[in-house]
Amino acid sequence: MNDFTDFYRRHRLALLNYLVHLTGNPALAMEIVQESFTRCLSRYGFQKSSRVLLFKIARNALIDEYRRQKRFSGLTGQERSAAGNPEKSFQIREEYVRVLAVMETLEREEREILAMRVGSDLPYREIAAITGLNETNVRVKVHRARFKIKQLLDQE
Repeated sequence: MNDFTDFYRRHRLALLNYLVHLTGNPALAMEIVQESFTRCLSRYGFQKSSRVLLFKIARNALIDEYRRQKRFSGLTGQERSAAGNPEKSFQIREEYVRVLAVMETLEREEREILAMRVGSDLPYREIAAITGLNETNVRVKVHRARFKIKQLLDQE
């Protein structure tokens, strides 16, 4: 069990960052992180667990959740409020919310791949393994998604 605890500590933040970037909802992201590690341990044990497997499980758990919800959820107005924080923190939070809002306009696959790359800093090779795409295609999709986001942010 100690090996799985080490596995959890090594990958939980990367998985959480990926899911927060993808969903824009920290509470939902935490639920999916917990569900993903639970599924990974119960179905595969700690010897067969890998980061690619964990992200595939998280991706599928999120798809399951979206099917249940039948819609994408974003940040609530209360979560967007940065009241009581210093001005710089507020500006950073507002920019983060803007980027997440623009990411929601991307196609699901683009948003997902970009969240894996930016939010979790996964290598292109692992993103390709998770999504079932080839590495070159992943690189192109990340580049195009970044370009779209830049264009949309410049329009605002």
